[in-house]
Amino acid sequence: MNAPDQTGCDHRNRNGLWMLTATLTLLLAASWMCIHWDLDRTIAARFYTPGQGWLEKEAQPWHGLYLYGTFPGIVLTLACLVGWIWVRFRSPESQWHKYFLLVVLTSVLGAGILVNGFLKPYWGRPRPNQIRELGGKYDYHHVLTPGIAGKGKSFPCGHCTMGYLFVALFYFRRKSPALAYTGGSFGLIYGSVVGMARVVQGAHFASDCLWSLGVIWLTASALYFFILKIPSVKKLRPSPLNTRQKRLMAAIAALLAALIIVGFMTRRPFFETYYNAGSLWSVESEIRELRVGLRGGFDSMKIRYTDDPHVLVLIHSQGFAWPGCAQFLSIDQSKRVGETFEIVYRLDAKGYFSELTHEIEVTLPRRLKERIRVVFLDEAGKPQEVKNPDPTD
Repeated sequence: MNAPDQTGCDHRNRNGLWMLTATLTLLLAASWMCIHWDLDRTIAARFYTPGQGWLEKEAQPWHGLYLYGTFPGIVLTLACLVGWIWVRFRSPESQWHKYFLLVVLTSVLGAGILVNGFLKPYWGRPRPNQIRELGGKYDYHHVLTPGIAGKGKSFPCGHCTMGYLFVALFYFRRKSPALAYTGGSFGLIYGSVVGMARVVQGAHFASDCLWSLGVIWLTASALYFFILKIPSVKKLRPSPLNTRQKRLMAAIAALLAALIIVGFMTRRPFFETYYNAGSLWSVESEIRELRVGLRGGFDSMKIRYTDDPHVLVLIHSQGFAWPGCAQFLSIDQSKRVGETFEIVYRLDAKGYFSELTHEIEVTLPRRLKERIRVVFLDEAGKPQEVKNPDPTD
């Protein structure tokens, strides 16, 4: 009696191992191509203009996808969480609850813990807008080379993981082929569009987005074949839940919902620009070199020449924050030695922020282009080179 079941189980385990192996092989092959042909930097450079930065960063639909691109994945996660509880409580003989749980765990474990909790903080890959060739100050790391933990959170793309979450619906094909192929195909398209937005904005490389899909698919496959073992138990009828089990499931559901909501709140996009008006106007006609820094460091820098009659320093901050969070710009120190003026700014934060990056932008009147040299100072006060500042002027 047990032999056929064991044979079927072995067969399903082989399918699962084949799926995981094939996925990893494809990811490594695609990564090798990105490294060999330098595709990441080549693609990113198409959206970067020296001296002017990432011109499409705030254009639509890219900015809207940055702000709201994770919403569909969050809604899917919460809907499947409700579905898991509803089916298990109301129809214990149905196996739908395992499919709903597959999506919930893929979201929590794949997008939440693996991507945002482990890989992004510890892989240390600088974003495109943080590397020297594209207006930043860090060295480039290809996708398979870890950097310094915390010094760059490009790998993989967090927004993409929530977009690609829908591909887990492909594993619904035994229950609803229409839902599986419609939802899964939507996930492939939507996740890729979100990834395109992040590449255009200089926030992620193409390979980051590719690995986001890979992490979601690997997580869903491992859950489907080995953790939840959905193919192995599809014909079994679970016993009804007793009162204690129902209370435990309700507590687990409440905890998961709280984690999802907290995760969403802490992943709210934050973008602000700060400047200290008038701080340089009194000395701009008397200096030949302007040195600018930010206490705590910055990630990228830009010089721009405009028709504005005054010198202006802007600090662009971008990341994620709780609602109501704010930063306050002040001058930490300023001094003038001969024809050199040095000014170091300070940003004081109120509230919780994560993955916060800063860009310093100095705007100069065109009349001062040949007269004032701009030097950016890093955390240690050392000058940073600006490549090809505003060559179009």
